[in-house]
Amino acid sequence: MPNGQANPSFWVLTMPRGAVPKAEKKIVAFLKGESGGILKAISRDKYVLARPAQQAMRARYDTHFLMRDFLKGLPGVIWVTSFTGDQVKKVYEIGMLDPDDGIATDLFPAGGIAEHLTFVKAPAAWELLRKKSGWAKDLADVWVAHLDTGVTKHPVFGTWKNGTTATVRPDLGINYIEGGPPFDPVHINYAGQRGHGTRTLSTLAGTNKKTLLGMAHGATFVPYRVTNTSVIDTFSATPLNKALDHAWSANGCRVASISLGDPCNPSPTNTLAIYDAYANGMIVVAAAGNVTSEVTFPGSHPCTITAGGVNLDGTPWAGGSRGSRVDLCAPANTIFRAETVALNPKKPDHVYGKQGDGTSYATTLIAGAAALWLARWTIKHLEATYPKPWMIVEAFRSVVRSSAEVPPGWDSSRFGAGILNAHALLQTSLPDPAQLRSRLP
Repeated sequence: MPNGQANPSFWVLTMPRGAVPKAEKKIVAFLKGESGGILKAISRDKYVLARPAQQAMRARYDTHFLMRDFLKGLPGVIWVTSFTGDQVKKVYEIGMLDPDDGIATDLFPAGGIAEHLTFVKAPAAWELLRKKSGWAKDLADVWVAHLDTGVTKHPVFGTWKNGTTATVRPDLGINYIEGGPPFDPVHINYAGQRGHGTRTLSTLAGTNKKTLLGMAHGATFVPYRVTNTSVIDTFSATPLNKALDHAWSANGCRVASISLGDPCNPSPTNTLAIYDAYANGMIVVAAAGNVTSEVTFPGSHPCTITAGGVNLDGTPWAGGSRGSRVDLCAPANTIFRAETVALNPKKPDHVYGKQGDGTSYATTLIAGAAALWLARWTIKHLEATYPKPWMIVEAFRSVVRSSAEVPPGWDSSRFGAGILNAHALLQTSLPDPAQLRSRLP
């Protein structure tokens, strides 16, 4: 891998999709309360075992051969082999299945609000904000950059006219892959993750007549197409630096949501771009990562707010990366989100469902909470309170961590300060500037 990063090994199981639930049930016994995301599809019949599960299992099956025998004995498993991280990435990038893996069901949640939003107290946060004078303009004044595979013209974002909606502005973003507006290819032969950007952005910006999907619906969102898949290579290919610079300098975005991960060490250019965003006061929220146990870049960067994942019962999501760089967690399993599928390439289907999983969604929820927090205090007030722009980022880090809910037995060394509580976040007083410490080199 680039820049000297170790190339970790993964177990890959060949098995039919229908056998996955039974196999995962057998593995859960090793995980001490963790579940979800244990086996992730990287092709039609290959599933990679998440490294946290692999590490837990090694405590009992302490040799390569014993562990392989156990995996071969799982229900439905045809073959077991060891892949390097590079091999997993290569198969994943050409695979036909997305990690969300499943067809959306159009089953809208009762009451019109998705369970993951209620879990993080989003409705109470919205109500608190609505009681504030001028809240709608304050929220619209918060601009959020969304760095992903791009966006599609899904009705979840409102009425599309001339390539934009009232709150989602592809006309102001950039497609760094093909050029032009940042629209995501979803045709059936496309080898990337079709619609990943739409799925993640729907949980941040979405709204429609049936249900609220967006944590920060009402803010202004600028999508950027910087990659074909959520597994990225920032060392040589992914232009995060260009997108972050444009989001700040051209659009004045104060939040960046990055539901992407690079398991390698990043290039100096991308590392410096995160520092620059931080120095300018941009709150960059990034995913801890999936499948690998190590936190991926840009979540591994000290200046990001790093999102780990939990299930909707508050237990850790087994498929998520963990470690000291995780700031806090948010829901990462059975997330209700929008999806664009191209069963008919000339007319993509716009659907909804509850199959979303991954720290990608924890990221959008925390980024959305950051937008609500900026609207709660207003950018003008925060700039007057904190003389240096980076202090705004650290103020948010401080309050989002201190207001997080801490379940019994919570392991803060792996999963951060707790679980996002958006209502408590907006009720928490701002920290004194003298208490804040810069993370700039």
